[in-house]
Amino acid sequence: MKIIRALWGDFLKHHKKDIENSTRLDETVYVWGKENLEYLNALRYDTIYMGDTSGSYELKLQTLDSAYKQFGEILFLDWDCKTELPLDAIKELRLPSPSMPLYSYPSDYNPQWDMVEACSWELHNSRVLPNACFIYTKDTNIGKELLDIVEEYGLEGLPEEFAMYLYANCSLDEYIKRYDTPYLNGREDYQTFVMEGVAVNTAKKLNKYIGKKEILFHHD
Repeated sequence: MKIIRALWGDFLKHHKKDIENSTRLDETVYVWGKENLEYLNALRYDTIYMGDTSGSYELKLQTLDSAYKQFGEILFLDWDCKTELPLDAIKELRLPSPSMPLYSYPSDYNPQWDMVEACSWELHNSRVLPNACFIYTKDTNIGKELLDIVEEYGLEGLPEEFAMYLYANCSLDEYIKRYDTPYLNGREDYQTFVMEGVAVNTAKKLNKYIGKKEILFHHD
């Protein structure tokens, strides 16, 4: 199993602390932008330069496609997806392939992505969708599969998560059984949305619905 991450656009200014304090897992980082490349190389990350485009979340799928072709079994982690496990222990974990955790938005939340309602499940006045903070695959080039879906449907906003919903093409309960990550919740129980000055928590309800997990990774 190869651990991979990605960096593009201005994500550096949002995740600089995570990048500098990250537990090193012998990961390879796929990088867009020369400034990002120079920064990561100075920190002695193993990098693969992908070009100068600023891009969007679709670049995460290009990362998965390239990494799968190079390494086969891969685990993609966002910079704010963390673990205290050593690499050897991570490699021993049994994970569905492909695998991506779940998270949720309030049903009346008004995000900028029109596709949220169309590419999510309804649960307790919330919309549930895959969370691409943690993506594992062993025997499927999920990056290529999802890129094809993004192109076919013209997905924007959160294309990698909308595409995973369409790829799974199943009920929420079936997704939990077949694709959910057993060692991570997409959002922690305490994480909330602020709507008109009021904190709204959908994570706790979803995590309870999914059931108890052996939490070994955390997504900030």
